[in-house]
Amino acid sequence: MIDKAPILAIPPKAFGDKHFAAEFNKFRMFLLSLADQVNVRAEGYTGYLRISEPAPTVTGLYKLIEVGTYSNLIPAVDANGNPSTIISEDGKLNEAYFDAVHWIKSEIQLPQAKKNIINFSDIPSEDFPLVNVGAEKIQVVHEGVIFQLKDGETSLIEDIPGTSPKWNPVTLTEKQIIDFSAIQTKQLTITDIQDDIMYDEGSLGMVYGEENPNSNGIYKKISGAGSGGWEKTNFVNPVFKKSDNMSIGGGLSGVYESEPGTGFGNVTYGINVGNDIGAGWANILFGYNVGTHLGDKSIVNSWTKALGNVGNIFFGYNVAPGANGALDNTIMGNSAGQNLSKGMDNSIFGIWAGKLIEDGSENAFYGHYSGGFVIGKGDADNIDQTSQDENSTQYSWGHRITAYGNLSGTHDLGGNPLNYIKKCVYVGSHTRGNNWAINENVFGYKAQGRGSNTVSLGNEEIEETHFYGILSNWTDRTFADLPEPNRSLVGARSFILDADTRIFDAIVSGGGSNQVPIWCDGSSWRVG
Repeated sequence: MIDKAPILAIPPKAFGDKHFAAEFNKFRMFLLSLADQVNVRAEGYTGYLRISEPAPTVTGLYKLIEVGTYSNLIPAVDANGNPSTIISEDGKLNEAYFDAVHWIKSEIQLPQAKKNIINFSDIPSEDFPLVNVGAEKIQVVHEGVIFQLKDGETSLIEDIPGTSPKWNPVTLTEKQIIDFSAIQTKQLTITDIQDDIMYDEGSLGMVYGEENPNSNGIYKKISGAGSGGWEKTNFVNPVFKKSDNMSIGGGLSGVYESEPGTGFGNVTYGINVGNDIGAGWANILFGYNVGTHLGDKSIVNSWTKALGNVGNIFFGYNVAPGANGALDNTIMGNSAGQNLSKGMDNSIFGIWAGKLIEDGSENAFYGHYSGGFVIGKGDADNIDQTSQDENSTQYSWGHRITAYGNLSGTHDLGGNPLNYIKKCVYVGSHTRGNNWAINENVFGYKAQGRGSNTVSLGNEEIEETHFYGILSNWTDRTFADLPEPNRSLVGARSFILDADTRIFDAIVSGGGSNQVPIWCDGSSWRVG
């Protein structure tokens, strides 16, 4: 059974900002409907029926979830075989069985509580608002389901059970058993019941997608017909599409373009999710327009290995819709990782975080638009190569980057998009770096990087920097190890082991045996 309460409790902002609230509410109502479709199987029913819906043609037991006359269920007979009309009654568990010819009604009187549980729509408007008092819990019936008001909540007349998060569905503790011994049924074979669970080549089963009939739906594999034999059924939406894969969704959720049976362990939940994932493995996709083009697991990833479309977890709105070849990525947030293609081992969280990452790998982005303009290019095996050529596939950019904080690692010092970096760290809101930087490390609010192989702490408003303990070089440094003096190094300090002089403030060079502290005046290094 799928508990609908967590779906009701998901805030609209989980899928993006307020501009997507209306779309998300539609999506949430859709998920609630899909949860009903899963629950119907868990309760042992073939389906739920409403008065306005056409009568199904599949043999089985159906739950009648509206009170009234089901004139669509014909021909109907009573338990003695006499012509009848299917009428569901309030206060009873109403069910109808279809034996492929007739409809037969069954009903069970629901246990009575200390007070009657009435339909939510029948509560007089003057009785609102509703509040639990002491041990007495308010319970109502809505669309055939019993709901209980949550403690601490106040229900107004517009707080409809099943839609409002103020109500929880009530789960019956004892399963009702119905005796259908008096009902004429047909003998079921093993191939009949396989229709609802799985299929393999040459057996019966269900698939959702665009097969020989070019329309979406549930298709039945015709026994012994090879790869081309499919017959469309009257089912509307799928629950389990194939062995070891689960899909809950509508529209284009989990459409298989390849021959069914090649995927394994995928879970798709939502709309336009994992459309081509028939051959992918162990992916979890949740939301709208998510992982739309993940395909065969043999697609080459950014490390030029033939293993892609495996082990990805995508959650949100418009997350990695174009990814194909992606491997072991975890991405969450509105448009996060939107341009991911063959990247792998990325952890991306936040709205628009890592949006342009493409083939980048081993990155960690946390926060709104963190690393949002970083472009992953080239073969990740060449991550240590250096070239300022954004179009070359021989050199790689957009790998092994950490950006933590709002707009961290998003822009360069001039406010332009920070596109081409690798092996860099940006920690702090609005940290900025330099394009074509390698091993640039920037820490602090609005801190600005100084290019490749540098560490920058704080911003221009910092007045004091405090360190505890001894500051020391990790390696023996000689004059040849020093960077060329320039304006950005004014005031920089170091310590060398081969100075040619010990005279204070003298310009120093290497080749000597003096171990002295030195500093840079912008044009030379001096003792001091």
